[in-house]
Amino acid sequence: GHVPAAGWARQRRRLTSAYVRPASSPDIAEVDLAPHADCASPPCAGQVHVSLGGPGEAVVSWAAPGEATIALGAPAPSVRYGASADSLDLVAAPPERLSYSQLMSFSWEMAHPRIGLPTLSELDLIAIANTSSWAQGSASFANSSKVRWGLQDYKNPQAYYGSPVLYHATLTGLKDGARVHYSVPNDSRAHFFTMPPASKPGAAITLGLIADLGQTAASNASVRALLAAAPDAVLLAGDLAYADGYYPRWDTFGALMEPLAARVPLLSCGGNHEVGDSESWVSYNARWRNPAAASGSSDNTYWARELGPAYVVALNSYAPTHAGSLQRAWLDAALARVDRRRTPWLVVLMHAPFYCSNTGHVEETRLMRRDMERALYDAGVDLVVNGHVHAYERTLPVFDFALDPCGPAYLNLGDAGNREGTYIPWREPQPPWSLFRESSFGAGLLKILNATHARYEWRRHSCMGSQAPDNINFNRSCESINNDGVRDNGDLEGSDEDVFAKPPEVQCPNRWRSGAAASTGAGGGSWAGAGGADP
Repeated sequence: GHVPAAGWARQRRRLTSAYVRPASSPDIAEVDLAPHADCASPPCAGQVHVSLGGPGEAVVSWAAPGEATIALGAPAPSVRYGASADSLDLVAAPPERLSYSQLMSFSWEMAHPRIGLPTLSELDLIAIANTSSWAQGSASFANSSKVRWGLQDYKNPQAYYGSPVLYHATLTGLKDGARVHYSVPNDSRAHFFTMPPASKPGAAITLGLIADLGQTAASNASVRALLAAAPDAVLLAGDLAYADGYYPRWDTFGALMEPLAARVPLLSCGGNHEVGDSESWVSYNARWRNPAAASGSSDNTYWARELGPAYVVALNSYAPTHAGSLQRAWLDAALARVDRRRTPWLVVLMHAPFYCSNTGHVEETRLMRRDMERALYDAGVDLVVNGHVHAYERTLPVFDFALDPCGPAYLNLGDAGNREGTYIPWREPQPPWSLFRESSFGAGLLKILNATHARYEWRRHSCMGSQAPDNINFNRSCESINNDGVRDNGDLEGSDEDVFAKPPEVQCPNRWRSGAAASTGAGGGSWAGAGGADP
């Protein structure tokens, strides 16, 4: 196949992998997500995770399930941190403290998932909706023998979820590349994470890449795979918990993520499962914080931050993108602040892909692509990380559906482990811009080596098998088909590795261009990036 002058080093494959995503795998057993008891006053704080704020800042978040009230005027307990576990001499400012309640929604997948065991049975859902034991003669009375799908009756107090108290504490004065030890209130465990490296010429960074995670055994394998890879940060391209209106799943997801996200800073963008099924961004925004305010954004769902040699821009596929919209105006300002002297790599994170050759979710982003693709191309975006389509695909550099060495390559990673099943078949013939595609479970790793080269790898960790009860086969040589007996239309490979080379400036000046504000020295402010002052 044709190989552009710059871009992915390997030759394009005309065939796709013959592995499909597991079509049956249970949610992680509740015992695997049981709250820990290592604290002074159980139930202990948990769901600990780390995000990033502005330069020199990290945000530590946790849930306090046993807490009720704090005396008026008394400060909320905060995070202690320091250079070692034995010297937690610093105390973060009083954290943000919040809780929320929300009327639940029942989705079909709760009781009838295409992958895994039910979250609740239909009888469980009927019991929640049944108020006959106490509401006789009142407007709240309900006694149906069938499930009420969708949003539940606001008159039924049994159908409301109440969150634990949630905390977000900002740690300040952190140095690039420094290991930070910390502890959260009512949690005797020792935690630590490492700040990303400085943004400067020659810097390197490793980024873990996942999307569409969910809470199955395959989801857990993705989490463990990234933990073993020890990246500097993780980018999650939307669709986190697959709570889908049953909000207790946000608590189990927090427990599932803690081994990774308490140790490695995690940044995300929202997906359709954070906004649909009555979610409406409430749980996502309350729990998973991003550096929005530090990047001039008024919305937690789109943000920008320097991560070592990369400038990462996260977009919301489910917010207005047209000219004059808040998100588009913010994007223009964010791209104007790109400084290629500090961050030669420009990476975009968004949930729904502009380019995908699967038969699922075909061109759902047509309007967003119309509104934003030219701006991303002109700014010289190198890579776009997506999810949404439950399969893995990597493209060649592309713009407006044509091969273009000056355009970005797309990494579609919607295969991290959720319960909704595999998306096959792939459309044929395979488009010229599609390089590799497969429908199994896996995770990606991007190692930016210097200003011109990055090493990328994606590895499958499981596929569909016949093993009861989870029907996941973790054998390296596994092969699978979906529940309808459809086999992936391609070859047999369970990994994808390549080296990405930036094209020379003379060929693609957009890929080396700084934004207007960075070029003129304007607009740096307090949100220039993780590295602080310019070198």
